[in-house]
Amino acid sequence: MLDQNLFRKVIVLLSKYQQVTGLNVIQKHILSEVITRLRSAENQYDELIKLNMSILNEDPKVVNARKYMTTEKITELLQKQAKKDPKLAEYLRSVGGKLDKVNSLEMTSFNLTSLEKVPFHRSQAIKKLHSDTETYYQNLWLINQKLNQLPRFEKFKPKGVREVRNQLIEHTDRSNSGASILSFGISTNGPVLRPVKPTGVKAPNDKGLQANITDFLTEILEVLN
Repeated sequence: MLDQNLFRKVIVLLSKYQQVTGLNVIQKHILSEVITRLRSAENQYDELIKLNMSILNEDPKVVNARKYMTTEKITELLQKQAKKDPKLAEYLRSVGGKLDKVNSLEMTSFNLTSLEKVPFHRSQAIKKLHSDTETYYQNLWLINQKLNQLPRFEKFKPKGVREVRNQLIEHTDRSNSGASILSFGISTNGPVLRPVKPTGVKAPNDKGLQANITDFLTEILEVLN
């Protein structure tokens, strides 16, 4: 989960940075824009995650997995299998006869070029979330570029946001590295851009909006601290 105070901490420190450093007039205007864009990003993040979870919670595959893949049902299946597998039986005895379910990633993905079989209201919500997510990353990229014009931030290049913007939004048509399939994931880590890729491409995997915005804000804090 994203620390909800992270945006606030970054904005407060950037405001102090604006006041106590010897920035010229143009640099102060740049920093004012950065702060304004971050405030918008803070509000938009909550909206994106809310829509993301709404779509995920209605997905039939996710609903069924939650229903049938509970700790109790998994343990029951393993105990039945253990009657035929001495090693499994020994392992289950070593952990007290049951397993504690570790929080796992829930995710469903869509090919945005073929949503005909998805109910209309869901397909519209998926398309909106995809469009809004791409716009969100473009805003983060602009913040990145603006910060690069300020002292101490010349080398500020958070990996997650950079890779998503450059390789999963802008440059997806490269022959040996492009993520050319217009796919979109909805996950417990937030929206995921182009999770489905052609075989053999070198494009990075999106860790999800939650992880990327956390890294983005944390790196700003590290520069300022």
